[in-house]
Amino acid sequence: MYGWETYADFTLKVRCKDGKIQITMTIPSLTYHWTAENCADVTVPIYEVLPEFIYDGGKLIKKASKALAPKVPGDVNAIIKIIGERIIKGTDDDF
Repeated sequence: MYGWETYADFTLKVRCKDGKIQITMTIPSLTYHWTAENCADVTVPIYEVLPEFIYDGGKLIKKASKALAPKVPGDVNAIIKIIGERIIKGTDDDF
């Protein structure tokens, strides 16, 4: 089955102070890869796809971005929630 694979480049920052944590994620760009052919990946700055789509690239990338880019904020929130829960829960790992 062929389709788009979309990757987000990101920086995750966890700040701890006085028993509190702050988790932030910065996403500068999304990279699109079409799995059907040996096509070059296309990287699009995030400001061109969110919050209003303004990317003026190829027709296929535009269609994929309109479908996939709006999912990014929800995915980011889910990742941050998982990390926050793990930090609060703690582990017995001593690395």
